[in-house]
Amino acid sequence: MIKIYTYADKRPDFIPYQFKSLKHFLTDEFEYIVFNNATNSFNRWKINNLCNKLGIKVYPIKNPNHSNANIACAYPLQWSFHKIIRYQKENIAAILDSDMFLLKKFNIREYLDGFDIAGTKQIREKVKYLWNGILFFNLKTLPSIDYLNFMCGFIDGTATDVGGYLYYYFLKNPSVKVKNILHTSHIHSKNKNLNVLPKEILCRYDENFCFELYESAFLHYGRGSNWDKMSREFHKKKTSLAFDFIDGCIKSNIKLLRYKYIFDKDAWK
Repeated sequence: MIKIYTYADKRPDFIPYQFKSLKHFLTDEFEYIVFNNATNSFNRWKINNLCNKLGIKVYPIKNPNHSNANIACAYPLQWSFHKIIRYQKENIAAILDSDMFLLKKFNIREYLDGFDIAGTKQIREKVKYLWNGILFFNLKTLPSIDYLNFMCGFIDGTATDVGGYLYYYFLKNPSVKVKNILHTSHIHSKNKNLNVLPKEILCRYDENFCFELYESAFLHYGRGSNWDKMSREFHKKKTSLAFDFIDGCIKSNIKLLRYKYIFDKDAWK
């Protein structure tokens, strides 16, 4: 069995959709676990209530820090990995953003086979690290696990976002086997990749939604916390389309297309 962890805050409504997409499409035997990182008491209650109804284990983040959007994401990841995730008995662990949904059959154990860690490679000037939104770990083979640092900040004058301090880990562990999780980046005309969406979704798609697909299997809603201050109506339409996309794939009314588009084969090179 593998364990899949996510972090819930401002969008409790994502939990049942992420859970049911994993139950339908993930071919690994798995346990789904939620870390409650809510900023207010109502959302904390709602997340706990939803998880209890769905039979999902939920942990509260101790002393959450919401001083800015990056810290609000980085701190619970760092705390939970070193307090809970790294000590699990199973070898394979996965971390998913709360707005990451599975749309077709996928096996994490097979995907990670032969690698210590899988994630989407990021680079800021010379600083190489992994994006936090989708990460797979082989906890049995991953070296120097004590030194994994998912925090953010400045490295030699370069600003990094969540996971930036992984740069130091990879610098000290050059032999670690990293699999690059490929993606479309934002699905937008500027990236010339609108054709990756099924016609049933494309006909209702607003380019400003900026959906992403990872490994032609995971839908990333993106900006679900609304850090960019979009309107309520905007997120209502975006959420409706995302949930219809997920339901359509589960019911086989919508099928993901086979496409060759890759935004960046290896950002570290």
